[in-house]
Amino acid sequence: MDWGRVRAIYEAIADRETEEQRAALDALCGRDTELRAAVERMLAARRERGDFLAGPPHAAAPPEAEEPTVTREFVAPTALLGHVLADRYELLAVLGRGGMGTVFKARDREMGKTVALKLIRPDLAARPDALERFKREVLLSRKVTHRNVVRVFDLGGAGDTRFLTMELIEGETLAALRKAGRQYTPREAALLMAEVAEALEAAHAEGVIHRDLKPQNIMIDAAGRPRVMDFGIARAVVREDSPTMSLAQHLTDTGMVLGTPRYMSPEQGQGRPVDTRTDIFSLGIILYELLTGADPYPAESSVASLVQRSKEPPKAPRDVNPAVPAALSAITMRCLAIEPAQRYPAARDLRIALLDATQPGKAGRRAALAAGAAAALIVGAGGGYLAWEKFGSRPAAPVKPVTMLIADFENATGDPDLEGTLEPMFALVMEDASFINAFNRVQARRIAAQVKPGAGRLDEETARLVAVREGIDTVVAGRILAQGGRYSLTVAVRDAVTGRQLAQSGADATQRQEILKAVARVAAPVRRALGDTKPDTQQVREAETFTANSLEAASRYAKAQEFALLGRWDEAIAAYQETLKLDPRMGRAWAGLAVVHRNTGRAQEAVENYQKALEHIDRMTAREKYRTRGGYYVTTQNHRKAVEEFQALVDNYPADTAGHANLALAYLFLRDLPKSLSEGRKAIEIYPKNIPQRNNVALYALYAGDFETAEREARAVLAMDPKFVKAYVALALAALAKDSPHIAEQHYRSMAETGPRGASFAAAGLADLALTKGNAPEAIEILAKGIAADEAAGNRDAAAIKTAAQAQAYWMDGRRAEASAAAERALALDANLAEAHAIKARILSEGGRH
Repeated sequence: MDWGRVRAIYEAIADRETEEQRAALDALCGRDTELRAAVERMLAARRERGDFLAGPPHAAAPPEAEEPTVTREFVAPTALLGHVLADRYELLAVLGRGGMGTVFKARDREMGKTVALKLIRPDLAARPDALERFKREVLLSRKVTHRNVVRVFDLGGAGDTRFLTMELIEGETLAALRKAGRQYTPREAALLMAEVAEALEAAHAEGVIHRDLKPQNIMIDAAGRPRVMDFGIARAVVREDSPTMSLAQHLTDTGMVLGTPRYMSPEQGQGRPVDTRTDIFSLGIILYELLTGADPYPAESSVASLVQRSKEPPKAPRDVNPAVPAALSAITMRCLAIEPAQRYPAARDLRIALLDATQPGKAGRRAALAAGAAAALIVGAGGGYLAWEKFGSRPAAPVKPVTMLIADFENATGDPDLEGTLEPMFALVMEDASFINAFNRVQARRIAAQVKPGAGRLDEETARLVAVREGIDTVVAGRILAQGGRYSLTVAVRDAVTGRQLAQSGADATQRQEILKAVARVAAPVRRALGDTKPDTQQVREAETFTANSLEAASRYAKAQEFALLGRWDEAIAAYQETLKLDPRMGRAWAGLAVVHRNTGRAQEAVENYQKALEHIDRMTAREKYRTRGGYYVTTQNHRKAVEEFQALVDNYPADTAGHANLALAYLFLRDLPKSLSEGRKAIEIYPKNIPQRNNVALYALYAGDFETAEREARAVLAMDPKFVKAYVALALAALAKDSPHIAEQHYRSMAETGPRGASFAAAGLADLALTKGNAPEAIEILAKGIAADEAAGNRDAAAIKTAAQAQAYWMDGRRAEASAAAERALALDANLAEAHAIKARILSEGGRH
């Protein structure tokens, strides 16, 4: 008998739950009944004696052991209560025992707080190589700082004793809760596992793979939030020179089971190299159990279970429990794909899929998302992205904020290049003052069409009507005329309500190419009159560094901005490209082009253009620099850096509505919903009647689970504009979240009555409702009618999105060939449509399995 192996197996599983012991014995002893019997005798003796054993009990040992029995005295955990380790940690209570040792509740006398303290098994603590690797891994685990992760504080020691201190979580493990009878609805399970996936995402970003994810390692705190424990700890004692050691080798060499057989991935059980996708597989098993209450791989032994999961997929959760939504069943099956390449490539992708599955009317980020909150929010916030070129500010200094609407300047020169060119340049110079905020002129024109139908220009009178309606403080009127080769520019600022003149200024240009410099000279006295303390000469000097090199470039840039704000993407791209031919160093034009490319799904080109913009960032105002860097980080999905830039923007320009809007969006990408909602509210505090931003607040509230606020804000939007389509989206999704699908249907039908655009959105929403009910054929029929209407109206983008949604519906109905054909039709309409590529990839990778 190899007593070294017996001892290694015993020490590895002695502190585990009985069920885990059996599973480990199945995996590690196989058919060696003699080996298993010896270990079981040791475990039985341990239970009878109630203490720790370092070697086989003498009564069970053979007369002539093949190696001398090693004995070591261990103290029962309860005997240590009241002791103080390292003159600092007072042991208060035993919380549990695991493969590495015993966990205590302890009081940190130095810091005056309670912590969890894991006392490491002496045999591990006595091995310098294992301890060194353990220390390195603990240092790595300490980098994982996330709200869903139990924080690791320190690795300490007192004499020969080694211990680990961690954040103490008041709660129960997921395993304990389920053992006590706690059941989860499919939505609760998806939300819970989405938070676990978020914890994995944070860990994987730091290079930490859990490799032993299981319900016993997931604490549920008092608020119901999951907290993942023991990141990377099992990995800490693995020999670095043998990354592909088998399970049995890991146990023999280190005395620890690397992973729990029930939750192991196929590659982990086979001793193959593992990466982050092994954690995704383990999460999939936990999700399967929560959804069905069953083991996905029922077998006579753990070994048989490991073999089974390496050869065939489990029965779909929906086949075990019909109450499981189809989308959630498909997500689980993808997690449990045998080959890692067929699983979600990253925890982030899984998290997003799970959250999408919990959104009423969504199914795996399908293309019908066009009627969902995310689509509505991104499109609504598109004004935020695009408005980087137009929106404005409030002072860091205690100067009263000034909101300003710039009317169309009167062009008395006959020069077409001056039409619509000077106004954005004037806004740019004015907004260099932190307390001045220029209102979006394209949005103002849309409002003008409502308050003064038939108005062809945004003249001073019309601008005042718009300003009064929107609560804007001031209106700027301007005029430029030519006299004998000289140009004269004048502006006047008036109170929007009373018409009282607040400031007036004028400047001359001796030649055409000097007109842009004249804009800076005109703006300086106006800024001073409104409260800017910066000297006029400094204002002019700074303005000259960021204005265009030529009037023609400025004119093309102004046109490009307007096309972009109107969503006329192709014309915007052409105008930006013309601008850059005239002035290749205009950083803001590169940034504008990047925004358009991002909004049209051309991410790589967007990144390249942002990089060009950053090369010429010296030609931008301070405010534009923040906006450009923030936009670059959003595009490259570095959302934490985006938050830093947009936070700096609003710190320096507190009334910058685009800053608050984009900061809200960046927080949304980080799933920090309270902050997202808070920043969204700040945007509408500046412009209470800004309809798109108020609707975004409704959607942020919806995401945060505040359905009453979502409904209230959406109704406020409709009170201002009964035809604002996306407000009905917020109302419908809030109704669905409150389990009122019939109310949601009413909202979608009301949306359809607003006009062709509303009807298009409503078709997607009604199809979503059908899919939510599991009625894929009904969704297919609704989408077919919607596609026909979109194509008749020439709306290729909407038709493409619905066609991709139809592919998803076909796939859910098990009609793989039709799903594939629909995906191809969607790509023919829009070759860059991500949803169509996603469903096509799913069909190819999963073989249409549902």
